[in-house]
Amino acid sequence: MYKYLILLFLSALLAFNPVSAELVQFWPDSNSISTADVRDICDGTNERIIFATSNGISIYDNEEWKILHALPTDKRGYLEGIPLNDYVLQAEYDCLNNLWIGYSNGIQIYNGYSKPVTIRQVDDVLVDTAINKLKRQGRIIWIATGDSGVYYYFNGRFGWVKPGEETGLLGNHINDIEVDYANDILYMASASKGQFSYDGGIEGLDNITFKQITDPLIAKDMTEIASYPYGGVVFFNKTDAVYYNELSGAEHIFNVKDLSGGTNKIYDLAVTNDGKYVIGTNNGIFCWYKGEVCRHLTRFDGLSDYKVDKIYIDDSGRWWFSTKETVGYYYEPKFTAVSSIEINPGSFGQDSTIINNVFSSV
Repeated sequence: MYKYLILLFLSALLAFNPVSAELVQFWPDSNSISTADVRDICDGTNERIIFATSNGISIYDNEEWKILHALPTDKRGYLEGIPLNDYVLQAEYDCLNNLWIGYSNGIQIYNGYSKPVTIRQVDDVLVDTAINKLKRQGRIIWIATGDSGVYYYFNGRFGWVKPGEETGLLGNHINDIEVDYANDILYMASASKGQFSYDGGIEGLDNITFKQITDPLIAKDMTEIASYPYGGVVFFNKTDAVYYNELSGAEHIFNVKDLSGGTNKIYDLAVTNDGKYVIGTNNGIFCWYKGEVCRHLTRFDGLSDYKVDKIYIDDSGRWWFSTKETVGYYYEPKFTAVSSIEINPGSFGQDSTIINNVFSSV
């Protein structure tokens, strides 16, 4: 009798712990995302996902979409809300849950309920108001601007890190910024001058000094960076990915030829919380883990296109992606599995149960 009760219990347990993955896609529409041309993605408050696109801001909230377009200006040229214009390049939240939005001609800072703060060329705050990248590091917001290096915002004040020998930031045009959150180290990449790091945190803002990274494994054209959850970052270009840590140095992770036949270009890369590399390529989405491909998603799995331009891992573990036609996500839930069951005589009548490793997190 106890055998059947146990088997019934395990069957019910597995029924409530689904193991199947899901791939969900959204085609642009007035009730969906505004366009598949996604420039940036960030996690928002209350599990919202914010998409900066070439057609306004799209917000995914509890399986529903909301689209924000630029509003008309009044006679003085002031805007009443967000976005400043419909070509939105960057989106990032600060430590106070203000949304920072970057454009080719300025920045907006929006608290969610009042008129946004808008900074443009006429405000004489930034030397260049073309925004390449916005990145939060704790209580600091870093801003890569045009060809004028980077700014930071902290405690109500903007500061300019002027490119040059004095600051150690030799690149005028900063392509990407990323944070090693485990060690609180900031990384930047410039197409013309290579890669740089800053480990001074808040205490060093008054006298910022960047260090140039010189390692033969890190090519100068590795202008894209992804954060690694256990410390360090990943520099990558169209063909290779290299892990880098200030303490251990650089380690080559993979070449595009290691992925699959017919794959010849990396478009984007992000790393999951358990250390899996999720890679957007000309041949779908790859997942690289422990030195090998552990997942390959293509049109046979439902992707609308083989070319995947954008990859983003949200706080829930979903792999967001964009193609020419759609935006979507792939999600593999953690599940409960039965690894072994032993049924032996015991004190509960004629049967008792010893279950070894019944629950295993995958």
